Formats: sequence, structure tokens, C-alpha cells
Amino acid sequence: MSDCTRLSDRIPDVVAGTAAWTRADEDHLATCADCAGELELVRSTAALGDAFVSRTEPALAASGITRRLADARRAERRDRRAAWVAVAAAAAVVLVISSAGRGPAARVERPPVAAAADPAAAGESALVPELDSLDAGELSAVLDAFDAPHAEADTAPPRSLGDLSDQELERVLRGGGA
Repeated sequence: MSDCTRLSDRIPDVVAGTAAWTRADEDHLATCADCAGELELVRSTAALGDAFVSRTEPALAASGITRRLADARRAERRDRRAAWVAVAAAAAVVLVISSAGRGPAARVERPPVAAAADPAAAGESALVPELDSLDAGELSAVLDAFDAPHAEADTAPPRSLGDLSDQELERVLRGGGA
């Protein structure tokens, strides 16, 4: 074992105070820059730890952590109470509004909505906005699908794109699916 290897193994123990240098070790450290650099690195690293420990007061840190936890619990309880108060207020508003509409004087009879006889008027009402972009042929296909009994409806999907009609292919291209 070389002097450098032996000295490198002993440096942590000497810096920790559990071992001491021999005269030969001190002579080697005086002549070997690598070993002297390693010794300085270990000493400065140990000093960093000492400086950190000396600045940290465990009792002060513990009391600060305890205080922060208590503050967090109080804030959580306060937020939970505020949420329940908001829910209760919303429920009260709903009850007041719904009970106001139940009185005999508050009832309003609305006339039934008549179906539009004019197709242009039906387009203006736009009850199903998804149908606005369909042309007459597509609207007719949708209407036919509602008129046909459920048992007669073709529920089996086509096996390939070649099995689709021109109208179905057009629908696939427009809507991104059949």
C-alpha cells in the first residue's frame, strides 16, 4: 500500500479527532500536494457542517415548526367553516326562491309551445344547433332515422369504407366519424 493510499484512508479519522498523524504522515503531507489538497477538502467540508449546526437552534426550529402547524390547522378549520357557511347560504337562497314560486299568486300559466309549420321558422328556433350545418338530404336522413322503428334500424356498422353510400362518406369526412 502506498503512502498516499494509506494517508487518504486516515484523513477522515484524523479530521474527526479519532486518530492522530505520525511523524511520517506529517512529512508526507508536507511533500505531497495531492494528499495536502485532500486533507484541506475534508477539513473544509467538516467545517461547513459545523457552521450549519452552530447556526441552527433545535429548540427554536421545533417551536417554529409547531407554530406553523398550528397556524395551518387554524386556517384549515376557518376555510372549512367558510365553505359550510357558503353552502348554507346558497341552500337558503334556493329555498327562498323555490318557496316564492310555489305560492298561488306566483303561478304563471304559460301557453304551450306550438310546433312551427314553416321550415324557415323552425330553423330560426335552432333547438338543436348541431343540425344547422346539415343540408336537406342529411336532415331527411336524420328524420327518417327517428321515424323508423328501433328494431328496423340498421345497427351493424359497415365493414369497410367501400360499403358506405356517398352520403355516409360525406358525413364521415365532415364530422370526423360515421
